[in-house]
Amino acid sequence: MIINDKTPNKKRHLEEIEEPRKKKNPNKNKALFLMVVCFLLIVIIIAYTLLRNYNKDFNYMKEDLSEHIVYTRYKINKQEVPYVNIKSKSITSVNKDIVTFCNNFKEYEKIQITYDYNINGKYLSLVIKVKTYGVNDWNDVYFHTYNIDLKARSFISEENLLKRFKITDELLEARIHNKFVEYYNDELEQGYLQEEECDYDCYIKYRGFEEYRDDISYYIKDHKLIVYKPFETRSIFGEEEYFTDESFEIPITE
Repeated sequence: MIINDKTPNKKRHLEEIEEPRKKKNPNKNKALFLMVVCFLLIVIIIAYTLLRNYNKDFNYMKEDLSEHIVYTRYKINKQEVPYVNIKSKSITSVNKDIVTFCNNFKEYEKIQITYDYNINGKYLSLVIKVKTYGVNDWNDVYFHTYNIDLKARSFISEENLLKRFKITDELLEARIHNKFVEYYNDELEQGYLQEEECDYDCYIKYRGFEEYRDDISYYIKDHKLIVYKPFETRSIFGEEEYFTDESFEIPITE
Protein backbone atom coordinates (compact mmCIF):
# COMPACT_ATOMS: atom_id res chain seq x y z
CA MET A 1 0.00 0.00 0.00
CA ILE A 2 2.83 2.35 0.74
CA ILE A 3 4.35 1.72 -2.70
CA ASN A 4 1.00 2.25 -4.42
CA ASP A 5 0.47 5.52 -2.61
CA LYS A 6 3.82 6.98 -3.80
CA THR A 7 3.45 6.09 -7.49
CA PRO A 8 0.90 8.80 -8.42
CA ASN A 9 2.95 11.46 -6.60
CA LYS A 10 6.06 10.48 -8.54
CA LYS A 11 4.15 10.72 -11.80
CA ARG A 12 2.83 14.16 -10.93
CA HIS A 13 6.32 15.26 -10.02
CA LEU A 14 7.66 14.17 -13.41
CA GLU A 15 4.86 16.02 -15.18
CA GLU A 16 5.67 19.17 -13.25
CA ILE A 17 9.31 18.89 -14.36
CA GLU A 18 8.45 18.28 -18.04
CA GLU A 19 5.74 20.93 -18.23
CA PRO A 20 8.12 23.93 -18.25
CA ARG A 21 10.09 22.29 -21.05
CA LYS A 22 7.04 22.34 -23.28
CA LYS A 23 6.45 26.09 -22.79
CA LYS A 24 7.87 28.40 -25.53
CA ASN A 25 9.66 31.66 -24.78
CA PRO A 26 7.36 34.47 -26.11
CA ASN A 27 10.14 37.07 -25.96
CA LYS A 28 12.35 34.95 -28.20
CA ASN A 29 9.58 34.59 -30.81
CA LYS A 30 8.90 38.32 -30.73
CA ALA A 31 12.56 39.15 -31.26
CA LEU A 32 12.78 36.76 -34.21
CA PHE A 33 9.69 38.34 -35.75
CA LEU A 34 11.14 41.83 -35.41
CA MET A 35 14.41 40.71 -37.02
CA VAL A 36 12.51 39.33 -40.03
CA VAL A 37 10.47 42.54 -40.35
CA CYS A 38 13.59 44.72 -40.14
CA PHE A 39 15.35 42.60 -42.75
CA LEU A 40 12.41 42.91 -45.14
CA LEU A 41 12.25 46.67 -44.61
CA ILE A 42 15.94 47.01 -45.39
CA VAL A 43 15.52 44.97 -48.58
CA ILE A 44 12.54 47.12 -49.64
CA ILE A 45 14.38 50.38 -48.95
CA ILE A 46 17.45 49.27 -50.90
CA ALA A 47 15.32 48.08 -53.82
CA TYR A 48 13.33 51.32 -53.84
CA THR A 49 16.48 53.46 -53.75
CA LEU A 50 18.08 51.52 -56.59
CA LEU A 51 14.91 51.73 -58.68
CA ARG A 52 14.48 55.43 -57.98
CA ASN A 53 18.06 56.19 -58.99
CA TYR A 54 17.67 53.97 -62.04
CA ASN A 55 14.60 55.92 -63.14
CA LYS A 56 16.01 59.29 -62.07
CA ASP A 57 19.03 58.84 -64.31
CA PHE A 58 16.81 57.51 -67.11
CA ASN A 59 18.91 54.33 -67.29
CA TYR A 60 15.89 52.33 -68.45
CA MET A 61 15.87 54.22 -71.76
CA LYS A 62 19.59 54.81 -72.33
CA GLU A 63 21.68 53.27 -75.09
CA ASP A 64 24.82 53.61 -72.98
CA LEU A 65 24.33 53.27 -69.23
CA SER A 66 27.77 54.74 -68.51
CA GLU A 67 26.87 58.12 -70.06
CA HIS A 68 24.49 60.96 -69.27
CA ILE A 69 21.23 61.25 -71.16
CA VAL A 70 22.94 63.91 -73.32
CA TYR A 71 26.69 63.78 -73.82
CA THR A 72 29.46 64.63 -76.28
CA ARG A 73 30.01 61.79 -78.75
CA TYR A 74 31.46 63.60 -81.75
CA LYS A 75 33.59 66.64 -82.47
CA ILE A 76 33.52 68.93 -85.49
CA ASN A 77 36.43 71.36 -85.87
CA LYS A 78 37.36 70.47 -82.29
CA GLN A 79 33.91 71.59 -81.15
CA GLU A 80 31.73 69.28 -79.07
CA VAL A 81 28.60 67.92 -80.72
CA PRO A 82 25.81 66.59 -78.46
CA TYR A 83 24.32 63.11 -78.65
CA VAL A 84 20.95 62.16 -77.16
CA ASN A 85 21.45 58.87 -75.30
CA ILE A 86 17.98 57.35 -75.77
CA LYS A 87 16.99 54.08 -77.42
CA SER A 88 14.37 55.09 -79.98
CA LYS A 89 13.98 55.30 -83.76
CA SER A 90 12.71 58.85 -83.39
CA ILE A 91 15.78 59.88 -81.37
CA THR A 92 18.08 58.16 -83.87
CA SER A 93 16.71 60.59 -86.45
CA VAL A 94 17.29 63.47 -84.02
CA ASN A 95 20.95 62.49 -83.58
CA LYS A 96 21.44 62.32 -87.35
CA ASP A 97 19.91 65.77 -87.72
CA ILE A 98 22.22 67.16 -85.03
CA VAL A 99 25.29 66.01 -86.97
CA THR A 100 23.86 67.41 -90.22
CA PHE A 101 23.22 70.79 -88.61
CA CYS A 102 26.70 71.02 -87.07
CA ASN A 103 28.35 69.92 -90.32
CA ASN A 104 27.00 73.10 -91.92
CA PHE A 105 29.74 74.98 -90.06
CA LYS A 106 32.72 72.67 -90.56
CA GLU A 107 34.27 74.93 -93.20
CA TYR A 108 34.44 77.95 -90.92
CA GLU A 109 37.94 78.78 -89.72
CA LYS A 110 36.79 80.26 -86.42
CA ILE A 111 33.72 78.84 -84.79
CA GLN A 112 32.27 78.05 -81.39
CA ILE A 113 29.68 75.31 -80.83
CA THR A 114 28.15 74.82 -77.40
CA TYR A 115 25.07 73.02 -76.20
CA ASP A 116 22.84 72.86 -73.17
CA TYR A 117 19.88 70.74 -72.16
CA ASN A 118 17.09 70.94 -69.63
CA ILE A 119 14.86 68.22 -68.20
CA ASN A 120 11.38 69.39 -67.25
CA GLY A 121 9.31 66.50 -65.97
CA LYS A 122 8.56 64.40 -69.03
CA TYR A 123 10.28 66.82 -71.42
CA LEU A 124 13.91 66.98 -72.49
CA SER A 125 14.98 70.12 -74.34
CA LEU A 126 18.31 70.47 -76.12
CA VAL A 127 19.73 73.67 -77.64
CA ILE A 128 22.81 73.93 -79.85
CA LYS A 129 24.39 77.39 -80.01
CA VAL A 130 26.77 78.31 -82.80
CA LYS A 131 28.91 81.44 -83.13
CA THR A 132 30.85 82.11 -86.32
CA TYR A 133 33.51 84.81 -86.23
CA GLY A 134 34.37 87.14 -89.08
CA VAL A 135 36.16 90.47 -89.54
CA ASN A 136 37.11 92.20 -86.29
CA ASP A 137 35.85 89.12 -84.46
CA TRP A 138 32.24 90.16 -85.01
CA ASN A 139 30.09 87.08 -84.81
CA ASP A 140 26.87 85.69 -86.15
CA VAL A 141 24.78 83.40 -83.97
CA TYR A 142 22.66 80.38 -84.84
CA PHE A 143 20.38 78.24 -82.69
CA HIS A 144 18.95 74.79 -83.19
CA THR A 145 16.68 73.11 -80.64
CA TYR A 146 15.09 69.72 -80.07
CA ASN A 147 12.23 68.98 -77.70
CA ILE A 148 11.66 65.37 -76.71
CA ASP A 149 8.81 63.63 -74.93
CA LEU A 150 10.63 61.30 -72.54
CA LYS A 151 7.57 59.16 -71.89
CA ALA A 152 7.01 58.50 -75.59
CA ARG A 153 10.73 58.77 -76.44
CA SER A 154 9.85 60.87 -79.45
CA PHE A 155 10.56 64.27 -80.97
CA ILE A 156 7.90 66.95 -80.42
CA SER A 157 7.06 69.10 -83.43
CA GLU A 158 6.83 72.88 -83.08
CA GLU A 159 3.10 72.80 -83.77
CA ASN A 160 2.53 70.13 -81.13
CA LEU A 161 4.68 72.00 -78.62
CA LEU A 162 2.69 75.20 -79.03
CA LYS A 163 -0.54 73.24 -78.51
CA ARG A 164 0.78 71.71 -75.31
CA PHE A 165 1.58 75.16 -73.94
CA LYS A 166 -1.64 76.64 -75.40
CA ILE A 167 0.24 79.33 -77.35
CA THR A 168 -1.40 80.84 -80.42
CA ASP A 169 0.50 82.43 -83.29
CA GLU A 170 -0.85 85.84 -82.27
CA LEU A 171 0.31 85.43 -78.66
CA LEU A 172 3.71 84.17 -79.80
CA GLU A 173 4.27 87.17 -82.03
CA ALA A 174 3.05 89.57 -79.34
CA ARG A 175 5.50 88.18 -76.74
CA ILE A 176 8.46 88.54 -79.11
CA HIS A 177 7.36 92.03 -80.14
CA ASN A 178 7.01 93.12 -76.51
CA LYS A 179 10.52 91.89 -75.73
CA PHE A 180 12.05 94.03 -78.46
CA VAL A 181 10.02 97.03 -77.32
CA GLU A 182 11.49 96.39 -73.86
CA TYR A 183 15.02 96.30 -75.33
CA TYR A 184 14.38 99.52 -77.26
CA ASN A 185 13.05 101.44 -74.26
CA ASP A 186 15.89 100.17 -72.08
CA GLU A 187 18.48 101.33 -74.62
CA LEU A 188 16.84 104.75 -74.73
CA GLU A 189 17.02 104.94 -70.95
CA GLN A 190 20.66 103.87 -70.86
CA GLY A 191 21.65 106.35 -73.54
CA TYR A 192 22.56 103.98 -76.35
CA LEU A 193 19.90 105.58 -78.55
CA GLN A 194 18.08 108.86 -78.97
CA GLU A 195 14.46 108.63 -80.08
CA GLU A 196 14.93 111.56 -82.45
CA GLU A 197 17.74 109.68 -84.21
CA CYS A 198 16.13 106.24 -84.30
CA ASP A 199 12.50 105.39 -83.60
CA TYR A 200 11.25 101.84 -83.04
CA ASP A 201 10.88 101.06 -86.76
CA CYS A 202 14.46 102.19 -87.30
CA TYR A 203 15.55 100.06 -84.34
CA ILE A 204 13.96 96.89 -85.74
CA LYS A 205 15.63 97.43 -89.14
CA TYR A 206 18.99 97.34 -87.41
CA ARG A 207 18.04 93.99 -85.84
CA GLY A 208 18.11 92.45 -89.31
CA PHE A 209 14.81 90.57 -89.50
CA GLU A 210 11.47 91.21 -91.19
CA GLU A 211 9.12 89.04 -89.16
CA TYR A 212 9.13 88.43 -85.42
CA ARG A 213 8.66 84.70 -85.94
CA ASP A 214 11.54 84.35 -88.41
CA ASP A 215 14.24 81.82 -87.43
CA ILE A 216 12.97 81.14 -83.91
CA SER A 217 13.76 77.92 -82.05
CA TYR A 218 11.60 76.62 -79.19
CA TYR A 219 13.04 75.48 -75.88
CA ILE A 220 11.61 74.44 -72.51
CA LYS A 221 13.58 75.94 -69.64
CA ASP A 222 12.58 75.46 -66.01
CA HIS A 223 9.11 74.32 -67.14
CA LYS A 224 8.59 77.49 -69.18
CA LEU A 225 8.54 77.89 -72.94
CA ILE A 226 11.09 80.27 -74.44
CA VAL A 227 12.31 80.93 -77.96
CA TYR A 228 15.83 81.56 -79.16
CA LYS A 229 15.83 84.26 -81.80
CA PRO A 230 19.04 85.28 -83.60
CA PHE A 231 19.24 88.94 -84.53
CA GLU A 232 21.81 91.57 -85.39
CA THR A 233 23.37 93.22 -82.34
CA ARG A 234 25.66 95.63 -84.20
CA SER A 235 24.72 99.08 -85.37
CA ILE A 236 26.20 102.56 -85.77
CA PHE A 237 25.09 103.20 -82.17
CA GLY A 238 27.44 100.66 -80.60
CA GLU A 239 24.61 98.44 -79.39
CA GLU A 240 26.77 95.30 -79.38
CA GLU A 241 27.88 96.42 -75.92
CA TYR A 242 24.28 96.36 -74.72
CA PHE A 243 23.27 92.86 -75.79
CA THR A 244 24.42 89.67 -74.05
CA ASP A 245 24.01 85.97 -74.86
CA GLU A 246 20.85 85.93 -72.72
CA SER A 247 19.31 88.60 -74.94
CA PHE A 248 18.56 85.92 -77.54
CA GLU A 249 16.32 84.08 -75.03
CA ILE A 250 12.76 85.39 -75.19
CA PRO A 251 10.22 84.06 -72.67
CA ILE A 252 6.87 83.02 -74.10
CA THR A 253 5.11 81.58 -71.04
CA GLU A 254 5.22 83.02 -67.55
